[in-house]
Amino acid sequence: MTNSQEEQAARPVLRARPSYQLTELIAKEPLLAYTGDPRALARFFHDKVKLTDGEIATAMGTRAGTVRRWRSTTSTHAPRDVRPLDDMRVIVALLVNSGVLTLEEAGGFLRSRVVPPNDDIPLKLLAGDDGFTHVREVAQSFVDAILVRRAQATDN
Repeated sequence: MTNSQEEQAARPVLRARPSYQLTELIAKEPLLAYTGDPRALARFFHDKVKLTDGEIATAMGTRAGTVRRWRSTTSTHAPRDVRPLDDMRVIVALLVNSGVLTLEEAGGFLRSRVVPPNDDIPLKLLAGDDGFTHVREVAQSFVDAILVRRAQATDN
């Protein structure tokens, strides 16, 4: 064997993930596609996804009082870095638009210990630099597993 053949043999084999298509349109929350006003997103996460100000603050890397000010309808303050809010929006959209979870259940996903290898909490990981990619992969795997189970249940 040549060196390149040995290297190829040593690489793990990546298998394509199954792709499942949704058969019907699922009612989507308009703010899941909305990226404009971060204050509206903070209110959405608090009111619809049922995250506390402290939980939103954890993902944003700030304090609960700051999030409370952002949520105020009279507030003129907005977060400087909206990336964590947008990251949460993408994760919730993935879980909800797939039909796997409701908005409140997606909030439960964000606050639960579901991210291997250390059973990390997604909200805490989203505050980090590369946490979003890891949380999104876990959420996608979760969605895929549920859709596979549903497909198997309907086949039987």
